[in-house]
Formats: sequence, structure tokens, C-alpha cells
Amino acid sequence: MDMTLDGTDSPAEVLRYIHIGLLCIQDQARDRPTMLEVVIFLSNETSYLPPPKEPGFYIVGDMGEIEQHNSYSIIEATNSLISGCV
Repeated sequence: MDMTLDGTDSPAEVLRYIHIGLLCIQDQARDRPTMLEVVIFLSNETSYLPPPKEPGFYIVGDMGEIEQHNSYSIIEATNSLISGCV
């Protein structure tokens, strides 16, 4: 928690916000809450929050292990500027 926010939110409240955020970024759209559900979650501290599912992509271990096993890829992208004749 950022202490510069003058401690207005309790640690339990911050964890609840993180939990709601994790629900909103579920890999499958059908697993994400609707905006109405998010509003209910945020306005009612006693509403039940389902557990978030395992993310679609995650890295296990530290980056040193990943670099040793070469189990990652680098994606290079280009940006093109399209212009038409005027």
C-alpha cells in the first residue's frame, strides 16, 4: 500500500480491490464479472467474491531460471505509417 495516500483504505479493503481487479482480467470473457457486478462488489463489502481462476499466461520461478532454460520468446513488432495521396 502506498502510505502517501494517507492510510484511508484498510489492508483488507486494498486486497478486496486487487481481488476484484483479478476477476476483471480473467482470460475468458465469460469468467469476468459484468460492470453491474463490479459496482456491487465495490459498494458492498459483504458481497461474495468468487476466486479468480489461474491466469492464461504466467511465469513460474524467477527470471534467472527462465533465462537459463530459454523458455521464453521475444516478439518484435514494427510500426508502419500509412499515408495517402491528397
